[in-house]
Amino acid sequence: MAETLITLTIIGIIAALTIPTLISKYKKAELQARFKQASAIIYKFQENTFKDGDNPANVIMQDRSNGLQTIQTYFNVKNINTRGNAVSQLGNIYKTLTKRSANIYQMDDGNFELDNGMTVYKNNAGGPVGLAIDTNGYKNGPNQFGYDLFFWSTETLYGDNLYGTFKPAGGPGFYLEGKNTFCSDTSTNSQNGLGCTYWATIDPDYFNNLRF
Repeated sequence: MAETLITLTIIGIIAALTIPTLISKYKKAELQARFKQASAIIYKFQENTFKDGDNPANVIMQDRSNGLQTIQTYFNVKNINTRGNAVSQLGNIYKTLTKRSANIYQMDDGNFELDNGMTVYKNNAGGPVGLAIDTNGYKNGPNQFGYDLFFWSTETLYGDNLYGTFKPAGGPGFYLEGKNTFCSDTSTNSQNGLGCTYWATIDPDYFNNLRF
């Protein structure tokens, strides 16, 4: 009887140690897979606008006055303006990489939900032209920059237009460059995490290193 209890206790301890680890690994793998899918969606949008003799920056800017009329034709859209456009609405659900209050002005010019559950936010004023994607949708956590929310810009760090070519935020010479400020476990910057888009793109261990 005593040996049985000891065995059950050991099994319980192992399960307590193993199950959270497995759950964490699953979450990280899912976020990585969704990030790759979101990246593919961004560049497919870019490719299709070029095929039409245009570019993504122009398409985003065209919708500056007419909402999402043009851009939505390039995506498999399920719902329009899922979260509204108000900064206060978006600020209630999104946090930085370190779970601080986030600056979401680069994603408050209209949004739409895709049929795969992702939420796309656009920015065409008050900052770089670009798109942010919540890779598992605004209804699902963690709703953090650098975890499930990433940004791609069509402008350099100095505001130069890239003629519609998307670059992941945080890359050398591009928007939100500076890992210590915009992709750091210690930074208190209100955009910390958005600059992780570049690092999530190039570092195969990026998602394995996220903390849950």
